[in-house]
Amino acid sequence: MERFKKFQEKLLDYRRRRLSDYFSPGKPENTKILIVDDEKIHQLTLSAHLKQLGYSPDIANNGWEALAMFSSTNYDLVFMDVEMPMLDGIEATRKIMDNNHPQPVIIGYTTLSTINCKELCAEAGMAMVIKKPAKKNDIKYLLEEFYKHSYSFKR
Repeated sequence: MERFKKFQEKLLDYRRRRLSDYFSPGKPENTKILIVDDEKIHQLTLSAHLKQLGYSPDIANNGWEALAMFSSTNYDLVFMDVEMPMLDGIEATRKIMDNNHPQPVIIGYTTLSTINCKELCAEAGMAMVIKKPAKKNDIKYLLEEFYKHSYSFKR
């Protein structure tokens, strides 16, 4: 009987964890997300994580494309690659923050994790910086924080 009870508890715990993998915070259909990255592999990975959580992100291949997309859409959340050719993520963030109202939450997305890089990102207007490649649970946590604080970490 004791073994059966432990089995039931493990099964219930497993089901809870599985359910939490399928239900995302907030309302995905109302959240406009933009991924800005020049590398296809990072675009695909991040996009796949977001889609598994119920979101439908748009993708820009560089900073200039992102700026053009902002002219027609008000994004809530942006995952911005910091190092890109043509117009890097820091300069693109500055331009977005200077020209858009309402301002989106911009999350730096980079392979760099130096203090200098984080400072530059914060000065440009990024709310935080995460390291590539991001894991699905990290993205889920970020989205939970995004909704929990009702976008309060916007600048």
